[in-house]
Amino acid sequence: MPPTNAAGLPLSRYRVLDLTNEIGFLCGRILGDLGADVIKVEPPGGDPARNHGPYYHDDVDPEKSLYWYAYNYNKRSVTLDLSQPPGRDVFARLAAEADFIVETGTPGRMEALGLGYEELRAANPRLLMTAITPFGQTGPYHEYKADDIVAVAVGGLMNLCGDEDREPLRIGVPQAYALAGAQAAAGTMIAHYQRLMTGQGAYVDVSMQEAVANALPATQLEWFVSKEVTRRGDRHPYGGRMTRGTFPAKDGFVASHLFWGVGPGARMKGLAQWIKDTGQETTIGDVDFTKVTGFSITQEQVDNWEEEMSSFFSRFTKAEIYREALRRRAFVFPVSTPADLAEDPQLKARDFFKPVEHPDLGSVIDYPGPFCGFSETPLSIRRPPPLIGEHNAEIYEALGYSRQQLNDLKKAGVI
Repeated sequence: MPPTNAAGLPLSRYRVLDLTNEIGFLCGRILGDLGADVIKVEPPGGDPARNHGPYYHDDVDPEKSLYWYAYNYNKRSVTLDLSQPPGRDVFARLAAEADFIVETGTPGRMEALGLGYEELRAANPRLLMTAITPFGQTGPYHEYKADDIVAVAVGGLMNLCGDEDREPLRIGVPQAYALAGAQAAAGTMIAHYQRLMTGQGAYVDVSMQEAVANALPATQLEWFVSKEVTRRGDRHPYGGRMTRGTFPAKDGFVASHLFWGVGPGARMKGLAQWIKDTGQETTIGDVDFTKVTGFSITQEQVDNWEEEMSSFFSRFTKAEIYREALRRRAFVFPVSTPADLAEDPQLKARDFFKPVEHPDLGSVIDYPGPFCGFSETPLSIRRPPPLIGEHNAEIYEALGYSRQQLNDLKKAGVI
């Protein structure tokens, strides 16, 4: 595994105190990817998210949560109980030497603890604090609690997921958390750039609901301009008719589309000839789709053509379809599963997956790598996800606490 030294990376000179729950894990991880020293501040006993499965080799253990692993590498961990005055004192000392704080508490919680932005910046004017909450710091919902399913619902994403004739669905992997964390990281870096120019810190307010809504600008414009609600399901409006975008293959699904019109219709040429060459009975091969318009065909014709496509694709595996589609310049793509991605030649060629040593497991686990590549300062996974309080002594002793003081704090349940 690469060394823990982040020298030369964009944020190698900076320290982040990460007080986030699931809403903000990704924000801290991105800052860590960029080289920051990210200290994950957990309650004694560990962050509750460590109890989210799945687990390494299905061994239910807070130190083996794959969910935790995914969002918390490139971080160190300390335990600290902020509900106790001594814990707040310790955190204030950490904050006096920090550059960033990322937190996800209910609005007003940090102020109630005496650790609000104004209090902390009095001792550290360059401090930058990013708060990620379900609905932001203001507005009628600002004190409401919410997890991912709430945010994807009120943010508008859920209305696009699922079949049109059934209730809306939530995407299995938390999307609101990822969107909020990524947008918070972007906002944090913009505020950091301003700090470099002014010498003063700033407060960044991120709403998870707004993060979801900001990822769906086209659906909002469609409503504002034409009062149309974007439909969910596999079938969508195209050229005056309803069309589908996925079709079954022998071993999964492929993405394709029926195109028509002066420009898009040319995309059908390769697929039409391919179907004809295999000997399948078809009407697609006899149509010049560049001369077709949605007003000149019926929905029944569209459905029949799509049924021909579905019957054709079901004869082949995704790999067979992909290779031949490339050769014929046909608009068809495999729908990748996690197993497909693990063997994807493009990702392998770009060294996307990174082996990370876990000394506590005596094993190496492959991770998706950092979010982007820099030519001069390549990003890397420098640290595996930390164990609970793994760096207590290392960090607190550097802050000036003696071993005896740390033992006393541990006995009192502060760390």
